[in-house]
Amino acid sequence: MKVLKKKYQNLGFTLVELLTTVAIFIIIIGAIYTVHTLSQRAYREGERAAEITQNGRVISERMVKEIRQAKAIAMEISEERAGSTSTIIFQDGHLSSTFEEGQVQGATLKTITLKSTTSGEEDYYKDMFIIVIHPTTKETQTRKINNYDRATKVAEVEAPWDTIPTGWDYQIDSSYYYIHYYRDDQNNVWRRVIAYCFSENGLNCADPLVYVSWNAASKIEVILEQPKIIGEYASQMEFWGKKIINIALVLAKNGKTLNLETKVLGRNL
Repeated sequence: MKVLKKKYQNLGFTLVELLTTVAIFIIIIGAIYTVHTLSQRAYREGERAAEITQNGRVISERMVKEIRQAKAIAMEISEERAGSTSTIIFQDGHLSSTFEEGQVQGATLKTITLKSTTSGEEDYYKDMFIIVIHPTTKETQTRKINNYDRATKVAEVEAPWDTIPTGWDYQIDSSYYYIHYYRDDQNNVWRRVIAYCFSENGLNCADPLVYVSWNAASKIEVILEQPKIIGEYASQMEFWGKKIINIALVLAKNGKTLNLETKVLGRNL
């Protein structure tokens, strides 16, 4: 019995062993926490870098694609970077030059039936803008055409009509569409589509409606498509050059910065 009692009395940890174990445990936990914190920080930084890279890619690719097809730069632009601008307006060059007018043959909330002599090519009017005009009040509505059925002559518009234009007159004129890119004070990059109409008084478009070039003497601006944000975090945006358009973008978020520069050869400039 004495031997057994002595054996049990020797079981357990000493204070030194306990303190050593706790210290090792704290070191391991601290190391795990540090690794976790660093990995989370790296993940967040990588996420921010990926976000601004993605925004830069989207902004740059969209502008490059459209500027490459531009028919004309609709503003004064410097050959040198020292005189660069933070905005650009150019004539859209990806659509056929079309002028058609007639009377609406039928309409629903998001469609319009054109006259029977319209194009026999499927989706011919896709991305063009149609203006419907009330024959009496001269009220107008402008919508972008999403698709066109050559068999039925029905065009689907991007947004619902405010008033279904049954019996109204319409006009499709793609001669002078202008795309405008700019950035705001919150570092968002915006895109909108405009035209210029002939105006005798500088306040209203003349009747009948006629689109004119950006450098026409008597004109006012017509908004065809409301501004849309195409990218964020653009703290700086520059354009310069004539035949070759230079684009410089600086994107920044939470201390992370990305610089992008590219050159675009305007095929039609």
